[in-house]
Amino acid sequence: MTDIRDILIDGIDQMFDWFDEALVNLTPEQTNWLPEGKTVSIGFNAWHIFRTADNITNFVFQKQPTLWQSADFAAKFGLPPVAQGT
Repeated sequence: MTDIRDILIDGIDQMFDWFDEALVNLTPEQTNWLPEGKTVSIGFNAWHIFRTADNITNFVFQKQPTLWQSADFAAKFGLPPVAQGT
């Protein structure tokens, strides 16, 4: 019987592979392009998804600080240390 942990790890690995393939050839202009209306850029969507995966993987499952916190990315990007962009 497959462990639920194995299924989750496989799903997260697949998600990161798909994101790598989708984002690798984008220019900064494409990554930051903002369509009209109530939308966000591809870059913001990617950041938000990776922050959520970091929270779930590290904080929720492993009970350790997120990479966002331990590597002090908030200061590096000039962003709030806790907010997820919601």
